[in-house]
Amino acid sequence: MDYGNCRAARSGALTALAAGFPTLRLAVPAEELRLRDAMNIHGIHALPVTWDAGF
Repeated sequence: MDYGNCRAARSGALTALAAGFPTLRLAVPAEELRLRDAMNIHGIHALPVTWDAGF
């Protein structure tokens, strides 16, 4: 899978996850997310999330 297809797949997966968990949100302030930018690998190290049970 090339880079463009990976980005599209990731975007689709996040959209599906958000639709399945409508109360899903970051568990920490966005400013606390650590960016990964070494060499050709970009993104974040971790994505801590939380949601409200029983929605």
